[in-house]
Formats: sequence, structure tokens, C-alpha cells
Amino acid sequence: MLLDVDNNRDSRDSTGNIHASFQTPLDDAEKSIQCNICVNHCVICSGKRGRCQRRVNRDGILYADNYGMVISHSVDPIEKKPLYHFQPQTYTYSIAAAGCNLSCDNCQNWEISQPHLHSPLYNRITQEPPEEIVLRARATNCSSISFTYTEPTIWFEYIRDVGRVAHMQSLRTVMVTNGTITNEALAELIPAIDAYCVDIKAFSDEFYRTICHAPIGTFEQVLSSCKQAYDAGLHVEIVNLLIPGKNDDPKEIAELCEWIASALSKDVPVHFTRYHPQYRMQISATPVQVLERAYLIAREHGLLYPYIGNVLGHKYEHTYCPECETMVIKRDRSRLESLSEVLLVDGCCQVCGYQVLS
Repeated sequence: MLLDVDNNRDSRDSTGNIHASFQTPLDDAEKSIQCNICVNHCVICSGKRGRCQRRVNRDGILYADNYGMVISHSVDPIEKKPLYHFQPQTYTYSIAAAGCNLSCDNCQNWEISQPHLHSPLYNRITQEPPEEIVLRARATNCSSISFTYTEPTIWFEYIRDVGRVAHMQSLRTVMVTNGTITNEALAELIPAIDAYCVDIKAFSDEFYRTICHAPIGTFEQVLSSCKQAYDAGLHVEIVNLLIPGKNDDPKEIAELCEWIASALSKDVPVHFTRYHPQYRMQISATPVQVLERAYLIAREHGLLYPYIGNVLGHKYEHTYCPECETMVIKRDRSRLESLSEVLLVDGCCQVCGYQVLS
């Protein structure tokens, strides 16, 4: 089965290679190009690659050499993204590119986000045109397509094209991101995206510099992209992985909550998730009490929908009506099927009528 799609794709060279978006040629002897897709703003000489390893300068032209290259496919309950207020009780077709534009010490998907270009993992990559991804999503009864597991910003051109095709087939799209995309690039991507799930790694630039090895100003750009997405009407949910001794100070959590309430909205869901030892960071897992403290701080600052994540069976993974405190969405992450039971009528609490889901 073929889909009837438009031909509004990125420009290609004579061999079909995709020209990278948001590139600025520099006037130097190395035929350098500045990539402006993310906060790194890599300056890439001819024959070299950017930090993400997926944008390559070939004789003064920047190419996106990962277009359609998929390293991971999965059908997931939407709650696993985590998205708790976006199409609950549905499934999403999750896909990932190899690589990332950061190198976080605690990365949970480091095998596919940080592979060397000659890693055997690249043997898992398959070439998938946008139409094929949409067909697979429909064939598996998914309501959406999620760009996830690694940083989707490095897949910019592909996401834009998949989003166009998905929307034509009444599928929604989800970007699970570190939020480091530039405002100019996000503005062009927004029409192809419906939900923006952002991992705000900490409420400090120091964390981004020392743990994520990101350039100065990354923290501010992450906040800017969150606000841009929210103001544009995307469904936004925030994730904050709490790491003992690194970003779990109550003052910092309070500052995050204050920012969400003032810059975005008090009804934006925020997920405080439990850290487990991963990759280069092998400190102890986050105590549940620290997550519970963050939850209470969020409630004290007026946030209506804080959650605790990566803790099976915790009462704070459910949704409660802000008006009467009735449980209105029950979740069970130990189940293999849909993770939620929605106890709402047209998005409203059955007891008091408060609108929880729009």
C-alpha cells in the first residue's frame, strides 16, 4: 500500500543525499559550515562531522546523513514516553536515530545515543522512508509516532517529513527531547509535531556544562524551547530526572516549579523520575523520599499535575482531580498492555465536573 504524499522534501544532491537544514557557509579556506540546528552551533570543516556525528561537511555543503536511518522500533503505551495527558490509553510507534548532540554522564540509552561510527550497533539500522513508518504505525494500531530514545533534533529533516505524512493519515506525532533545538529550527518543525515532552535535566547551567558537557547557555535555550512549544499550542509535559547530590536540592526544584507555573502553566504535567546507575555515572539510585519531596514542592507551588516516575506502584503516578482529589486516571506501569484506566467523562471528573483533559 502506498500513501499519496506531497513532494515537499529537503533538497538533495545528484546522488540523493539530503542537504542539512539551517547551515551557514563560512568564508574560510577549510570550506567550513556552521550548523544552526541546535545549541552546539558546530563549525564543521570540509570532511568533518558535527558533535552529533550525523551532520557532515562534504566539500563545503552540509549533509544530514542519517535521513531515514532507524536504529530502534517499538510499539509503546503512550504513558512510557512519559506522556500522561496526551491520548491516554493509546499506543505510539516509537523510533530512534543513532547519536545525540549531548554526552550526558548518566545517559540511559548510551548504547545507541553514543555509538562510535564503526560500532556493530550500526548493523541494526534500517532505511525507512516516511511513508513506511506511517504504514507501520497504522498496522500496529498506534495513534501516534514518537521520535524518542535518542535526541530527535539530530533527525530534523526526517521528523519534518514523517510528521507531514503522519498528519495526512490522522496520526499525531511526539518529540521526546532534551530541548536543545534552536528557536529557528523549532519554529519550522512545530507544524509537524503535536506533543513536546522535554527533559529539563536540571535548573542550572552548571549541570548542563559538567554532567551533559554542553556549551554555556544550554540551560537557557532549553527553557526557551519549552516556552516556544507551549506558546505555539503544542502539548507540553516536563520530565526532571532527579540524581542524588547533582540536581535534587529542594531550592532548585522549587525554582523549576516556579518557572513552570509562571512561564508555562500550572496545568503542565511535570514528572519527577527516579535515577538508576547508568553509563559513566554509578552513584546510588534516587531515594523515593527525594521524589516524594519534589512532588510536595510542586504542589506547594501550585502545579496541578506533578508525578513520580520509575517507581512501580506509587500513588503519585496516578492523576487526581485538582478540585475534589478524586483519582481520575489510574496507572499501572507493570502491565504490558495500555497502562492507564481513565475515569473521566469527556475529559471531566465524574464527581465534580472539573476538566482534567482538554
